[in-house]
Amino acid sequence: NIVGEPAALEAATVNAAGTYAQLPQPDSRAIDAGVCRLDVDQRGQARPAGDGCDIGAVEFSADDAVTPPLRFVHLPLVFR
Repeated sequence: NIVGEPAALEAATVNAAGTYAQLPQPDSRAIDAGVCRLDVDQRGQARPAGDGCDIGAVEFSADDAVTPPLRFVHLPLVFR
């Protein structure tokens, strides 16, 4: 756990697996600071993606910093 410091996480978004997740920002101290207990993260991505596993449900990779997360926009339905 990282206590007393900002988590440095992105806003919660729906990812390709259809689940909500908060990816670590590129400067997050959670990156490579966890213990690998599973081979994949919440999205099904392989773990670890760097020198070690990240703290949390999702594993940060350089591709995450370039590819924007999947987002849904719900607009009202208007009949005329």
